[in-house]
Amino acid sequence: ISSHPQKKILGGIILFLILLAVGTRTPLFVLFYKYFPLFGQFRGVSKLDIFITLYLAALAAMGMDEVLKNPKILKGLAKAVGWGCGITFLLVLVVQVGPGLSGGRLFHKFASHLGQVRDSLFLSGVIFGLLALVAVSAQRRTVLRFGFVVISCLELFWFARNNLPFFDYKTFTDKMAIIQ
Repeated sequence: ISSHPQKKILGGIILFLILLAVGTRTPLFVLFYKYFPLFGQFRGVSKLDIFITLYLAALAAMGMDEVLKNPKILKGLAKAVGWGCGITFLLVLVVQVGPGLSGGRLFHKFASHLGQVRDSLFLSGVIFGLLALVAVSAQRRTVLRFGFVVISCLELFWFARNNLPFFDYKTFTDKMAIIQ
């Protein structure tokens, strides 16, 4: 864990916003909804994702700066993301075989989404694995530190591709023309 207070503050803000963006599934949301003026007027708290993304980008920039200035941290980073990779793939296994072993009781509320959960966890595990590979490789060859930037850009484009509008724009504009 970093000793820089800015990173701790950004990390805390990110965790707070994630808990708030989850919505009614956390007591934090209920507290804000009841006691903070105008918070109940939000139509969708998922709009907080924009702030989460901005703070994550700032945290990533600070991390990249640290990697470039202090290459000794790459060993610890490789170990941490390696463990993250292993734990994530273990979760993939739990999601895949858990419901079958439990007679359908495990994750029964989310049965229709388990395929998507498994795929998302698998992709996360692959990204952790790539980060570990880059961290190990960058200890030997300095130029490979920029592999973190490449992975970040690829992840950004993947995120953007999966968040394209899911409606037909032509149909939308035709309906708007009728209304006007």
